[in-house]
Amino acid sequence: MHIVVFANGEQPTKSTIEEFSQGADLIIAADGGANNALSVDLIPNFIIGDMDSITDSTRSSIEKTRILIDKNPEKTDLEKTIEACLSKGATLIDILCAGGGRADHAFANLSILTRFGKEARIRIIDDFFEIELVNCKLHLKEPLGTVISLVALGRCLGITTSGLRWNLNEATFEFGTQGIHNEIVDNLAKIQVQTGDLLLFKGRWIEKHS
Repeated sequence: MHIVVFANGEQPTKSTIEEFSQGADLIIAADGGANNALSVDLIPNFIIGDMDSITDSTRSSIEKTRILIDKNPEKTDLEKTIEACLSKGATLIDILCAGGGRADHAFANLSILTRFGKEARIRIIDDFFEIELVNCKLHLKEPLGTVISLVALGRCLGITTSGLRWNLNEATFEFGTQGIHNEIVDNLAKIQVQTGDLLLFKGRWIEKHS
């Protein structure tokens, strides 16, 4: 099951939203994410959260949308929404509008990938990147020149890659700049990590090195 989640952050272009929401089984908004969905004429099937960020104009447009109120202050609205998606059997969750604005919120949203990324494939998507957890191993079939970065949240051991311009063999990463800005140079690229939370930032543009 493919679920698209609208968060309450900076909105990507309409074309990016349409690319990833087209054909989704469900569209779910995390509280004020409903404002973002309605702005591109998408009515969520569900809205989840404490309902403190929805505008009056959105409220008047969601009469047929099921609202699940959850006021738990220990969890963010996006966290509550991802838990609901998993309970519905989601296998692919694409999160839109999760960046921009407050840096603490945007960074906290990345923790969704490390916390839940082994239960389903979860991606945070904007106009520049698709971000996801490397769950042991990933195979990528992307256009040559696709930019990728690997970022360790904490210590990651046994990072091995193939099909990239600069490959790794049993590398160890700490949280830092080691894996920034690589490039796919083969029809099949592989990324593997033995232990730790490694995030893949797959660029949505081509930039071949000379």
